[in-house]
Amino acid sequence: MPDNAAVPRASTTALASTEERVSSAPAARSDEPRTAALIPPQGALATTPTAMPPLVAPEAAQAARGPAGEEERQQAERLLERGERDLANGSVALARQFFLRAAEAGLARGALLLATTYDGHEFARLNIQGVQPNATLARKWYARARDLGAPEAVGRLQRLGTAK
Repeated sequence: MPDNAAVPRASTTALASTEERVSSAPAARSDEPRTAALIPPQGALATTPTAMPPLVAPEAAQAARGPAGEEERQQAERLLERGERDLANGSVALARQFFLRAAEAGLARGALLLATTYDGHEFARLNIQGVQPNATLARKWYARARDLGAPEAVGRLQRLGTAK
């Protein structure tokens, strides 16, 4: 019986295919290790660095793009609708994510609704339970809503004690 008879057939096949891949690689000189065939020749790699785009804050990127296009605005409106449904169902954390995306897209209502999810004064009206208010974040998003053109944000900022 031959010595390789004890080797399972799958291993022999795997070994053969590995040998075929190695033998199809460019031939290396006999004094070089086999891995030398995998290293590209000197100068084959680009020596000039690839230019990387500068990192820009999301607000600066939005400002640089200008006002949202009609398609972006419609998408942001859909985000608002989804957030309002989630808020009505009691999913405050999920609603906040949709409101945040809408606010970042430049919708005043998105910023206003996001602020209300942090405003303890609004919790009873919205029937929010199990979530802690955060006056600092409420102020931040009311101010953003005001800057985006939501007039009701001014009164809410005054109620929170800040009317910047």
